[in-house]
Amino acid sequence: MIGLDGGTLRVIKSGLAAGKLPAFKKLIDEGVSGTLTSTIPPATIPAFPTLMTGKNPGKHGIFDFMRQEGDRIVLVDGTKIRGKTLWRILSDHGKRSIVVNIPLTYPPEEIDGVIVSGMMTPSGQDFTHPKELGKELDELVDGYPVKFLPLFEDLGPKKFVKALHSMIEKRHRAIDFLMENREWDLLAILFRATDIVSHHLWNSPNQVLRIYEHCDRVIGEIISKHPEAYVFIFSDHGFGPYVKSFHVNIFLKSLGLLTTRRTEESWQPSATTGKTSQRRISTLLSKLGLYRSRIRTLLPHLLFRFLRRVLTGYFRKYVPATNIEVDLVESKAYFSKTVTAETQSIILNTSSQQEYDKLVKMIKHKLETIVDPESGVKVVKKVFHRSDLYEGPYVDRAPDIIMVLEQGYKGTTTLSGTHIIEKLPHTKGTHSIDGVFLARGPHLRRKIRVAHIHLQDLGPTLLHLIGLPIPEDVDGKVKKEIFLPESPPFIKEPKFYSPKLESRESRPLTKGEEDEVIERLRDLGYLD
Repeated sequence: MIGLDGGTLRVIKSGLAAGKLPAFKKLIDEGVSGTLTSTIPPATIPAFPTLMTGKNPGKHGIFDFMRQEGDRIVLVDGTKIRGKTLWRILSDHGKRSIVVNIPLTYPPEEIDGVIVSGMMTPSGQDFTHPKELGKELDELVDGYPVKFLPLFEDLGPKKFVKALHSMIEKRHRAIDFLMENREWDLLAILFRATDIVSHHLWNSPNQVLRIYEHCDRVIGEIISKHPEAYVFIFSDHGFGPYVKSFHVNIFLKSLGLLTTRRTEESWQPSATTGKTSQRRISTLLSKLGLYRSRIRTLLPHLLFRFLRRVLTGYFRKYVPATNIEVDLVESKAYFSKTVTAETQSIILNTSSQQEYDKLVKMIKHKLETIVDPESGVKVVKKVFHRSDLYEGPYVDRAPDIIMVLEQGYKGTTTLSGTHIIEKLPHTKGTHSIDGVFLARGPHLRRKIRVAHIHLQDLGPTLLHLIGLPIPEDVDGKVKKEIFLPESPPFIKEPKFYSPKLESRESRPLTKGEEDEVIERLRDLGYLD
């Protein structure tokens, strides 16, 4: 299983049209290909827990990077997933796995095999099972990249892409080492660079394609070393253009559903400007809606880099941090900063069921009627209440209202300004529901496209192919249509069993670790 985070068929097709990506071409020509449907919302979390368990989020219980626990908002980790992961099931049946860089695998499970945890792993903690493997990998690649450190604004496009290539190469060397020195039945790896480059450089298709080409070379080497292996390429979601922002909180405020409150602004006068002039400049910028967070969104990246590097001191003296926030007590509805941007969801705040039902109905109707005044396009493609999307014991943990926006639009949490729809100065990338599915192997059909395959179908299909029973509570289906009609996996019926629910002990992150991971999510564009 080789994952391309945010992998998108349109990028692969453009590369093939240019005579590039030979490994992808080989997989398409010799196997099965298609569009892999992600979860709604098409976000890294909940998509990966769905992949790992074959269950919808209402059953595995993970809807976002963060969740409410009592009075606290906490980061989730792998111990919060309800349901056995694919590699846990294999381990229970004596099969060995190598799992590398899959999000939400921290803390690493003690399986028969190897886990190198991925996204959401805090620095300085054991990131492998077995523990001693972490030191081996660090020595092997001169510092294994648990996280991607460089900031796009600090490096600029060329150096940023160079850093991504370095990360891919280190992962490649680690994967080669593990494949050669560990026994395995399943290899499950993920390349994050395809997602990171798409977020920042979607408007530079050549830079994006270069990252895909590097991943293609790695995939080609894996295929050449294991020609008889089954190869499944997947992505947790796809990508598309992000051209205009839909400021959800400003929209909710216009409906009278959201109330704001001002926080105390800390004024630090300099020796040269004095308190009065600094306050005047900051007040003027505040009235214009020019807060630090808003400037970062509006300015072209090169200009922002210049301001960040050269004018850092002035920035902090004169440009106010936003001093407006959602009043969580008085507001009836809000797009929360505790729910990451790709979740595209609205939280409701009422204790009355009657009022709750009215709010759901009214907000859904209002969202469905929003039109971009410039283009006349309906901004919101579909609106769901959580009960429309999810089924299981944890549905009440989901955000109340989930949106699917038209291509080109993305919701934000900003409260600055008055425009509900606002064009970006340059196109960025954002998640889409259409991912990538490619598969090749001895019992798989050749050169066909498959329709209607969902992320949650991968686990059950792989378990059936391996010949293992499937947990009876999965939502995914065994996709028999990808197998040759005369082959054993096509002829045999899937077997199911009743799994025993097991819980894993969690090690709560320290405040410093939480802050570090949250800042990393913000740098990657998941938090406003």
